[in-house]
Amino acid sequence: MIIGSGITITSGVQIIGEISALYPFSTFTFTTGNTVGATGANVQWLFANSYSASNAGNVWLTNTTYYGVSKPGYQYWVVPETAQYTIEVAGARSGIPTYSNVNAAARYGRGAVMRGTFTLQQGTNVTIAVGQPSANTTQPSTFSSPGGGGGTFVVLPGNFPLIIAGGGGGNGNWTSNTATYFAGNGVTTTFGGNSFNGAPGGFNGWGGNSHVNRNGVVSANGYDGGGGGGFILPGVIGTGSNLRPGTTTTNNVGQGGWHFLANLVGGAASTTYPPPSTSAGGFGGGGGAGPITGGGGGGYSGGGGAYSNASTAIDSGGGGGSWIAANATAVATSDGQYERSGTFGSESITNLATVNAGPGYVRITKV
Repeated sequence: MIIGSGITITSGVQIIGEISALYPFSTFTFTTGNTVGATGANVQWLFANSYSASNAGNVWLTNTTYYGVSKPGYQYWVVPETAQYTIEVAGARSGIPTYSNVNAAARYGRGAVMRGTFTLQQGTNVTIAVGQPSANTTQPSTFSSPGGGGGTFVVLPGNFPLIIAGGGGGNGNWTSNTATYFAGNGVTTTFGGNSFNGAPGGFNGWGGNSHVNRNGVVSANGYDGGGGGGFILPGVIGTGSNLRPGTTTTNNVGQGGWHFLANLVGGAASTTYPPPSTSAGGFGGGGGAGPITGGGGGGYSGGGGAYSNASTAIDSGGGGGSWIAANATAVATSDGQYERSGTFGSESITNLATVNAGPGYVRITKV
């Protein structure tokens, strides 16, 4: 005799069969809805710009029991059935400058790419925050420095990070200083990357530093960009005054990006030198730019903002850090490394040999 879905009773013995999926699912890519800048997209914008063409095969998208946006940029997805899922995440690039120095446009930071396979339980509410690029800067001369790109986060209930990819740092540009300072790509370590001149990235989920170097020496520059936000704490403002103070008044410097446990809003750019000379960090914790310094990338730990031992000098932000939970299998990363090791557990890490030159994304595929 059969009673209910998946339950069979034979000779008085109950045998539990396979539990039905909540809805059909094979693969889906979560995106930014082509949103750029400091604030994440709402659900209306995502459907208008990304998901409308996906509805036919993914009816769950229009059911708020299974999918929605809890606050700007924070999408939620309910796991349809207990199974293994491969999750690939990419942090966002920084903004790209339009500037008289012909090398400037090639020096922006790219996002890290991380992949792993996980067993997820049916009904688990997964939070997905997809990193956004900072806006491009279009000042053709004098100053042209973008904020850092946002990190991309996949997080389980209880604020348990599953997989995170760091965003790219922004590069600094100034007519009076034409040195080639490459911004940092998102890194495959849990600590964030340093700025080109040595402002240290964050560690253990903290935001990136700014206006100080690895030896604790205070910057002589008054135009430093903000550090990228991390998972637990925001990035440091370009004045080096502890953590981001929660004000939009930045004057000559960039603000640090916010962290995942807050709202991941990108740090504000210099108000004395506003766009198009600078841009705010991208959603996902990107640090805001100073006029001649880029912001750090957001990620598990934020990328460094800026530092200089000269009174007025450019610097480019470091890339945000990445994370992958210990229960992952079939791990693959941008450079075939995680925490500077080529193995994860007892398995070799696959080298994807690529970084992300566009907006962030999260691609989930049922194995």
